[in-house]
Amino acid sequence: MTTPRDVKLAHAMLVAAAAIYSGYNVLLARSLTTLSPVTYSLCREAVAIPLTYLWAHRAEGPVRWPRTPTERRTLGALGFVLGCFQLCFAAGVKLTSATAAALFQCVEPTTAAVLGAVLGLEPCTIAKAAAALLAGGGVALLEVGGSGGSDGSGSASTRSVGCALLFCQGLGIACYCLLQKRLVRGDGAEAAWGPVTVTAHAMAVSTMVT
Repeated sequence: MTTPRDVKLAHAMLVAAAAIYSGYNVLLARSLTTLSPVTYSLCREAVAIPLTYLWAHRAEGPVRWPRTPTERRTLGALGFVLGCFQLCFAAGVKLTSATAAALFQCVEPTTAAVLGAVLGLEPCTIAKAAAALLAGGGVALLEVGGSGGSDGSGSASTRSVGCALLFCQGLGIACYCLLQKRLVRGDGAEAAWGPVTVTAHAMAVSTMVT
């Protein structure tokens, strides 16, 4: 049963993840000055996959492997979505900036809420709908107003393509969260999966996309 302490811990971890992601945006933007998005993604996965499996083993015990067709399909879909939105993200940052990428991350939670409601997986409350409008409107206002962090290089059409890719990345993260939730909660599986193990398997599958 989820306790108030568990909720506070989850929120604290999400705040920490947002802070880490902000630093990641800057490192990614600098790396893309010499590497292509695909090369960068492959290098990242080559380092991250073994570390994530090691983390999964230490935190959640012996690594669990999918046994049922449903588990295999869900993990395969997770890996495919992960690979696609990571490529969209890398290409989007290359065409815009780290600041623009950070702005579009504000839309990701509300995108997941709206998508979950459309698919009938989660209820859409008035608060969620209002948050979606505020987040999307804020990002659009900053981008249209020229305050989205662009460094001034590249045409307006190039930045528009980059922004579209960043939006697709947010949509991909929303899909990923909804799929991951099914495994972590044990929906359609023999038992609930550990989140780190799910991440490790998804990253391994994502290399087939990149």
